[in-house]
Amino acid sequence: MHYQFYLSEVYCRMRDRIRCVLLAAEDWTTVMIAKSQLIDETTVRRHLHDWLNGEKIKPENGDTTSDTLHR
Repeated sequence: MHYQFYLSEVYCRMRDRIRCVLLAAEDWTTVMIAKSQLIDETTVRRHLHDWLNGEKIKPENGDTTSDTLHR
């Protein structure tokens, strides 16, 4: 039960990061993205910085294998 909750939290964070990147690709400003996603502008900047540097769009542990997703 706790593992399923953990996975849902991981996927929510991953979804939020991806949304920020997609909105930025549509020429949204960080202020507009932050307001639309109800998150801090600093968080948006961090998500975009991480994406531009190839650091993080996947889950925090870096594991995206199907084994992890189907436990």
